[in-house]
Amino acid sequence: MNGPVPGGRPARWRHAVLGLLGAALVATGGLMGTTAAAVDETPTPTPSPVPPASPSPTPAPTPSSPIVVEVTSITPQVMSIVGDDELTMTVTITNRSVRTVQRGTVTLWLQPTRFTTRTDVDRWLRGTATWATPQIELTSVPLDEPVPPGESVELMLTGRMTDETGKSRLSNVWGPRGLRVELDAGAGARAEARTFLLWESTEDIPAAQVALLAAVVGPAGAPTTLGDETVPAADDRLLRLLDVAAAAPEIGLAVDPALLGQADPAQSLPPWVGSLTTLLDDGREAVALPWSDPDLQVLTHAGAAHLLSAALALSAAARPGLPSDLVWSTEPVSAQTAHLISEAGATRLVDPTRATHPGATQAPRQTPAPRDTPAQEDTGVHAPDLTVLHPDEVLSALFTGTTEQSAAEARQHALALLAVAARGKNGADQVLIVAGRDWEPDLAQSTALVAALRDARWVDLTTTAGLTVTEEVTPLSPTTTPRPGVAAVTSLDQASADLRRFAQVTTDPDVVTAGVDQAVLAVASYAWRHDPTGQEAAADDVLEAISARRGGLALTPITERTIISTSADVRFTVRNDLPVAATVRVRLEPTRPCLEKTTSAPVTVAPHKDTPVTVTLTARANCQVDVRVMLVADDGTIVTDNPDDVFQARVRWQFESVGTQVIAVLLALGLALGVLRTVRRGQSARRGARTISEESPPVHLGVLGGEHTGPIRQVRPTDRPRRTVSAP
Repeated sequence: MNGPVPGGRPARWRHAVLGLLGAALVATGGLMGTTAAAVDETPTPTPSPVPPASPSPTPAPTPSSPIVVEVTSITPQVMSIVGDDELTMTVTITNRSVRTVQRGTVTLWLQPTRFTTRTDVDRWLRGTATWATPQIELTSVPLDEPVPPGESVELMLTGRMTDETGKSRLSNVWGPRGLRVELDAGAGARAEARTFLLWESTEDIPAAQVALLAAVVGPAGAPTTLGDETVPAADDRLLRLLDVAAAAPEIGLAVDPALLGQADPAQSLPPWVGSLTTLLDDGREAVALPWSDPDLQVLTHAGAAHLLSAALALSAAARPGLPSDLVWSTEPVSAQTAHLISEAGATRLVDPTRATHPGATQAPRQTPAPRDTPAQEDTGVHAPDLTVLHPDEVLSALFTGTTEQSAAEARQHALALLAVAARGKNGADQVLIVAGRDWEPDLAQSTALVAALRDARWVDLTTTAGLTVTEEVTPLSPTTTPRPGVAAVTSLDQASADLRRFAQVTTDPDVVTAGVDQAVLAVASYAWRHDPTGQEAAADDVLEAISARRGGLALTPITERTIISTSADVRFTVRNDLPVAATVRVRLEPTRPCLEKTTSAPVTVAPHKDTPVTVTLTARANCQVDVRVMLVADDGTIVTDNPDDVFQARVRWQFESVGTQVIAVLLALGLALGVLRTVRRGQSARRGARTISEESPPVHLGVLGGEHTGPIRQVRPTDRPRRTVSAP
């Protein structure tokens, strides 16, 4: 039965039937998914499975239409059932085709169905749904004058909110409705624009908590001389931002304190410095971002939580009156980054991850991920003390003017979304609207939108501190894609750590390391994310400056040394170009064991002075050896390790040893020969011998100091002179 049928007709017929059934099923599903609401609607309309009595007059707009209809003004922005009857709308029709639009008709339609969900709002704008309640024609005007290619024409439409009997076209239920402007230019040429009517009733209206926050950060830049704090040059974007903030005090400011640096008010400063200082003191919400607005993802990949801690501390010290616990990410935050933020001490995070419901602001409660978590796994863990603020993506785009809607359409769209949010639960009625780092402000558009929010009864403008909910967020996943700048920040972080160890030998390490953290953080700034080449150049400048700091302690050049003994003293000179005193030792490390390694006693070198140091070398064998010379701290930490600090030693330690042995042998031989000669020659008259007669009795010497009683005998002379001995 399923095989081919001769001639193919039954198969084609069967395929056609299946196609019709599928189309009918899709159409039925679309009808069952529509939202129905009568003109006299209830506060919470329910979907209707019944097909609408009258479909929408026109299908969805054609994006590729060469004719563009744009709503440029709506008066009033919010209509009330009490008192407001006439709606005035200005539209602009632009002909982008190659033919002149000769004539046409412009009609204003009202969709009376109240939109209760964000999906309703989105579907209305896209024109992707039909509604149970038919649209109502408010007015229709002819397009009398031709519109040539590339030209525009402006029309004014006026519609009444009451019918011929004087009855209101809308019920006493507040909320957003749909407005549609349709152009029928004949010959199938159609175009339309969709926006919203905001309708107020006499019932109590809840209010959504809405916070506005703008990032006040400067352009990319890094100092080439450490410790020199200067005011960065502000671009036109920053100046326009400050103008908008001055006109709308409801806009909170997240400020990078590095913009102001250590500016001296007594000096001549750019005008924007005074403007920013005034705004920070006018009572609005203001928070201090980490110093130089470092890229959180770069710090994560560099493993530099201490740099974020330093940035928070620098901001707190520079602007002690501002909260400095908030960080702002440009992309969804991973578990690793959340851990880094918590470790650094921040408690609030602006994370652009799309919220689970409109305008949600959520605080995660779970434990941060360990550092060794595999990057490919979803840990499902959070930082327990980190409050995550999720900006509303669509509302933020409407506020900053980054949509294709006109300013008037953007205001009505924002008011409609917030009207839906005001009825929300579980945090949906708390909304954060942000203007990011790349915001190109338009003074008129931005201030008009803030004014519309200020006047809306369902909007309560508050601060980020007022957004408090306890709902958990979607698990944060580790990140695997490194950001440009990680290598530069890693090398700078290592160089600054080496400089801090170097500074410990000085009497005031803070003087040596002043400005280093600021310079490294400037290179890690978000401002470089579109200019990696410039970031690398800035990193090279800072590395050179750090190396110059470490070169403040050095040894004078050393020449060749010849050692002819087992030990010898070698004299060096330590030069200190630092502004503080330093205490170091000189260490000698021969490359061969014929010389012993040795270290000098500690020596303190005054600022900008030279001090001699003597080191004793001990030889073990004859050799010719290279000796590395370095300065070290008392604990052995290497202070300088210049590859050029090497001298050559020629060791001749046996020369002294052989000479000493030869002299000793000669002296011993001389002593032995003298003794032998004396023994062989015997005594002589010159050596004290005397001749006494053999017949003579012994001569008795008297007692020393006494008297002799015996006879005195004479010694007989001989042929040779003899020594005579007489008794006393």
